[in-house]
Amino acid sequence: MFLYLTGLAQEENALGRFLKEAGAADNTKGGKMMSNVGRAFSYSAKQRLNVRPALLRLCQEVETFRIRAIADTMANLRAMEKQRVEYRAGLRWMKDISQELDPERHLDKFRKVGVI
Repeated sequence: MFLYLTGLAQEENALGRFLKEAGAADNTKGGKMMSNVGRAFSYSAKQRLNVRPALLRLCQEVETFRIRAIADTMANLRAMEKQRVEYRAGLRWMKDISQELDPERHLDKFRKVGVI
């Protein structure tokens, strides 16, 4: 994309120079208008080239942010999933242990044994 800015600026500048030369050759109002439009094109080309480095840097920074953000998000998701699995395993373990330690359940076993 930014390579096109250079080519576009060169073409714009060439058009501006052409219009200025053609306007200088013509002494009518049309010639003055061509000269003014030519100057505007040349100025626009210069501004386009001045903005190019800032746009390149912005593009690189956005790309770096995008890559790092995706990698960081993936790492966070993996860590979160691991913690969730460990938490659910802990809950299941606590449930199993609490059922084994349930006094009512042991009393029922004792009553059954005592009845026989």
